[in-house]
Amino acid sequence: MLDIILLIVGIAGFGLASYFDLKYTEFPDLLPYGMILAVLIIRVLFSFYSADFNQLFGSIITGLLFLAIGLGIYLSKQWGDGDAWLLGVLGFFLPNNFFNFQNSILPNYLSLLLNFFLIAFFYIVIYSFAMGFNKKDVRKLFFKRIKGEARLSVLLSLIFFACYLVFLFYINYSIGIPARNFYIHLSFPFLIVFIVFFLQYAKSVESKLFKKKINVKELKPGDVIIGSRWKGLTEEEIKKIKRRGGTVWIKEGVRFAPVYLITLLVSVLVGGLLI
Repeated sequence: MLDIILLIVGIAGFGLASYFDLKYTEFPDLLPYGMILAVLIIRVLFSFYSADFNQLFGSIITGLLFLAIGLGIYLSKQWGDGDAWLLGVLGFFLPNNFFNFQNSILPNYLSLLLNFFLIAFFYIVIYSFAMGFNKKDVRKLFFKRIKGEARLSVLLSLIFFACYLVFLFYINYSIGIPARNFYIHLSFPFLIVFIVFFLQYAKSVESKLFKKKINVKELKPGDVIIGSRWKGLTEEEIKKIKRRGGTVWIKEGVRFAPVYLITLLVSVLVGGLLI
């Protein structure tokens, strides 16, 4: 019963965050706070009912751990404070039996974190390609970067790719590698080259689509100024900026909330994605 109630809370809460983020680029600050409060209230009630507080304490510990990781990423200006709190929410759902981590040798909290970061990586890749694939100026800048300032990193990655493949096939010919391990090793150089190219593409998308210079009169609540942490401007902050006049650069990030819902569902249905 506890599993079902918590799963409903998770799907409903992350679903609402995804809807608001995709439609309005942000979700209410109270949403993750409310989800954490709901999870803790439910756990307290079931703890008293079962006379077992272990899951409650475990939930608090993992929730605070995930929140600390999220806030650390926020302080490094990589995402918004709302995303940090949603990561904390994900941690508060542990420990719970609805997560299907029997296929993983790692502790559940590490399996959940690995799932989250792996899904986040592929989500950002797909999101970036969807945003920039049909934009001519993005493609133009990408090829310019590959031919110019990024040429050395691309060249080195291709040299590494060739050398690694030669080494891999030599080792396989000499001692033999089990088929599964061979394909894992074979995917590694492809992944490195892909990451190098994707980073250049992502920078091109960021420069052309995620940054915009506007007059301060055009600022609205929720806008994020480049150089600041990912926290939307308030009405009061906008009034102070408008008094100075001029122009500012604002940034828009990946609408990230769906990653939490996907991570929850994948972790329930599939389990650990790596080990």
